[in-house]
Amino acid sequence: MTDDQTPESSAARSGNDGDLLAELIRSAGRRESPPPGAYEQVYSAARKSWQSGVQRRRSRTIGRLAAALAVVGLAAGLYVLDAPEPSAQLAGVERVVGMLESRPAVDMPWQPVGQAVTSLNRGVYLRTREGSRASLLLMGKVSLRLAAGTEVMLAAAGRVELLAGKLYVDTGGQQVSESLIEVITPAGVARDVGTQFEVRYVDDTYRLRVREGEVVLLREGRERTSESGEELAISARGSVATTRIAPDDTDWLWVQSIAPAPDIDNRPLSALLEWVARETGRPVQFQRLGLASKADVTILHGNIRNLAPMDALGVVLATTDFAYDELADGTIMIRLVKE
Repeated sequence: MTDDQTPESSAARSGNDGDLLAELIRSAGRRESPPPGAYEQVYSAARKSWQSGVQRRRSRTIGRLAAALAVVGLAAGLYVLDAPEPSAQLAGVERVVGMLESRPAVDMPWQPVGQAVTSLNRGVYLRTREGSRASLLLMGKVSLRLAAGTEVMLAAAGRVELLAGKLYVDTGGQQVSESLIEVITPAGVARDVGTQFEVRYVDDTYRLRVREGEVVLLREGRERTSESGEELAISARGSVATTRIAPDDTDWLWVQSIAPAPDIDNRPLSALLEWVARETGRPVQFQRLGLASKADVTILHGNIRNLAPMDALGVVLATTDFAYDELADGTIMIRLVKE
């Protein structure tokens, strides 16, 4: 303050200056919020600096305030830059046979993944060794299964990079307007259209098998649609060949061996039969009229955890009045035990 100012006028000016400080900070606009302690620390330092310089000319004080506000902005900006991006949870582990391993980045060591793991985050690498298999549940209730000797990376929601090996996808036959999953390889991108399909990528050779529905393959700027029962193979030289594969072919047995079993406790027998039909690719029929209704009201108990579909069917039916026969064409015929 100047020589002719009184302490009272100085105090009034100090209060007005404090109000101006608050007003200028408010007018600076909304910023990303740093941790509460960081903001308060910078704000306190700015205020003390302001109050200690009240004796100076107003223009110089405002300049100092602007510098202090810049510090606030810098602190907030540095916090935003340094804060790690939250990792999205993309999948959970449903079942593992043998060992499943993971690592957060390519330069990190592999670590075993327990079957109790409920979340796998964006960017995680997963692999199965020889003799091992794993079943994951992705967002959107998509089943992703990894065969032995497979390595993948969960790139984003609905995007899986297959680095080597073989995987299987089951979207549950959901009728959706957009693709639920894309499987990315150097040979192309396989995009589902509500389906079950397998992708194999080993030594620069690519194979796509469609068990149900359709899959769109994006390759070299072009789209090609593969339908149910089609197998498409692309050699390392780029030649393309197509053949047929049945939905109950023995090549699908590895998929059944790692199939996540449904919860059947207090569920009707018909729910189990639907699961068996989908997992085996074989039709389920009833020997006579009326048995389907009886299956709807036959309530099951217990669990079929870690059982393959046909094994589960035999075990469960043994606790009911039903039995089954396998016909020559692969049909599973459901009948009553006493018939």
